[in-house]
Amino acid sequence: MRLRDFQQDFNKNFDKISGLVGSFVNDMAEQVRSPKTKRALNSALDVVRPHFLSLGARISVLGVHQVELVIPRKIRNQDEHGKILPGVQISAAVEAYKLLWQRSAPEGAFQIDIQSVQARFLNSTPGDIRLRGEIEELSREKCWAELQKQKRSQHQMTFHLSDLQGQVVAEVDIESVLYLKEMLDWK
Repeated sequence: MRLRDFQQDFNKNFDKISGLVGSFVNDMAEQVRSPKTKRALNSALDVVRPHFLSLGARISVLGVHQVELVIPRKIRNQDEHGKILPGVQISAAVEAYKLLWQRSAPEGAFQIDIQSVQARFLNSTPGDIRLRGEIEELSREKCWAELQKQKRSQHQMTFHLSDLQGQVVAEVDIESVLYLKEMLDWK
């Protein structure tokens, strides 16, 4: 890659550079055997990766109707008591919501505008958290019909976060407005 290959847009250039550095550090982390060095290299990866990836959330289920993520207990995700930060849980829920709708989006320029997020933290857990959400078929069809007719639809969904034993630790309610802009067919 040469300097002239980079475009004028800073964000695109930063993405290219971070991708190169990230893959280099990732390769090094796989080859190193020392746990301390691995932790240091993984911390460097957290700086270079996009925020959602650096949280370490893993998608375990992603379908048209449901999504499930696992939020790991990492140093970056914890408060001073070793519990997963509320902001991390909310961020993961918002990203899961967007992933789920993008997975089942109608054709066209589809946009998601998050209007409000409310969270209720019921229990705390020192371990990993599993986040689950599901769009009911009727709700999805209603939104699709509104999008086709009015190019706009409001949607509300609740995510349940539980520990690995299945005990609910939090709930996150997300309200959004969905937009659909039709694109012209060029022939």
